[in-house]
Amino acid sequence: MSLSDTLCSPEFYLDLKGSQFKIPVELAKKNFKNLQKMIEKHKSGVAKHFKQLKEADLAKQEKLRIVNKMIQSQEVFNKKLSVRVSQHNEFIERLICRIDRVKRLEAIGKRARNGSDDESETDGKVAPVALLSDELVDFYKDEINLLVINFLLKTSKGEDPLHSLETNPGYQLAKHLKLTKLIDYDVILQGLSIYNKIKLNKNLKLLVAWCSENKKSLSQNRQKSKTDTNLEFETYFQRFIEMIKEGDLYGALEIANKNLVDYVDNEKEEEEVAEKSNFDKLSTGVALLWYSMIRDSTQNMIRKSMQVTEGEEEIQAVDYYDAGYQMLDGIRENIEPYEELLDDRKWSKLADFFLFNFNLLYGLDQRIPLLNMLSIGGAVLKTKTCLTPLKDTDDVSFGRILNDITPNSEWLKKFTTNQCPICSPDLKELMHILPCSHQVKSNIYDDPVLLPNGNIYPSEKLLMINRNMHYKKGEDENGDTEKDDDEDGDDEAYEDLFTTGIKGDALWKKLSKFVIKDPATGENFHAEQLVKVYPT
Repeated sequence: MSLSDTLCSPEFYLDLKGSQFKIPVELAKKNFKNLQKMIEKHKSGVAKHFKQLKEADLAKQEKLRIVNKMIQSQEVFNKKLSVRVSQHNEFIERLICRIDRVKRLEAIGKRARNGSDDESETDGKVAPVALLSDELVDFYKDEINLLVINFLLKTSKGEDPLHSLETNPGYQLAKHLKLTKLIDYDVILQGLSIYNKIKLNKNLKLLVAWCSENKKSLSQNRQKSKTDTNLEFETYFQRFIEMIKEGDLYGALEIANKNLVDYVDNEKEEEEVAEKSNFDKLSTGVALLWYSMIRDSTQNMIRKSMQVTEGEEEIQAVDYYDAGYQMLDGIRENIEPYEELLDDRKWSKLADFFLFNFNLLYGLDQRIPLLNMLSIGGAVLKTKTCLTPLKDTDDVSFGRILNDITPNSEWLKKFTTNQCPICSPDLKELMHILPCSHQVKSNIYDDPVLLPNGNIYPSEKLLMINRNMHYKKGEDENGDTEKDDDEDGDDEAYEDLFTTGIKGDALWKKLSKFVIKDPATGENFHAEQLVKVYPT
């Protein structure tokens, strides 16, 4: 399949952007379930009020109060119902807009196949002219804009980006380009808001509510991904640890009894591995209750024992064979698991684990798609000379370029921009960690070689030019040639090279004794100084 076929293929587009259809469906399903719960709750409330009104001994004022309460309840219900219906319509509109976009791409492909280019036979394939069509260019411009918007949304600043849309650059750009229906900005920002609450504020309230709302979906995802870590367990386990850190041991025991014990009940065989892991964690957590009471005294004892006072010699290697030092090492090793639980970095791990589950639930990419695309393209374009900060005044060799290509080199600090996207200041931080492309063929010349002055020529043409210049060098104005014995030997060597059909590496080995002249600058170089390159 050609590139033009691929770009106009709806199947390719769906493989690339499949998640944009899953998210509105998931949101509509969740909204519908919440709507059902709201209706059932309202029905039970109305039935309860009607039952109260039927009581014979109820006073008239009391009946009026109940009727007024029913009216108020119905008004609140109507408002909530209107919000749910408008949200449902919004999700359906997003889905319809994205389906229309696929149909638009399909129509572009059909026009390219059926009549856009009558001058050439396409045999049912998309004509190359489709690549230059304004429609297709505009279509993929929007896709690039969506990648940029997605990047801006996922890197939004602020603790609660979901409730600060007016200052959010990603949302404002999507609104300006009229692409809000093609990206689920509210879902992305919701996940980021909960992530920030966990990592920055150490607040589990939103996470607990989200886990409760998506309990069934989280269980299904855990079975599909075959992970032995439970987000709900990790959430309550973190609350358990925080209670211990605050000194509320009774509160910690209450959380363990109410929320954690259920996860270690070995009733289901398929969850045996996960429950065993949860049991080990809970056992460590219970031991943490004891360790929290002796933590300060233990740490002070270790610091005092390992301290080297002024005037004493530094600890020697032989000291570690001493029983006292071995005992301290054993203590440090034993308390290490508890210190890891009490470390604030555990909040970051929990936030990352939540974001992983959140993206998995909605089908979002775990990494930012724009960075993925740039990494793929960068690895294809990057060469060994990329990110090398050369200036016009620098007098360098090709070997020096290869030796000084480290990201922390002085050249890189002095680097000024050029036209290479890999070397641009905006991308060099991302690109320097990528491997160089494996070039085995040049798209410019066949068998190109690099002269030390930076000029690149096809090897055979360079040799032919030098051969002609070699013969021309001894000619006088009348066409007569004057050559000594050494030059005759060179002539024979040149003739041998071009009559025996030697090519490639064998040719350059034969040329090692010759001097090669740059036809553009007139500079002379030894053939062994030339380097085979693959410019793209």
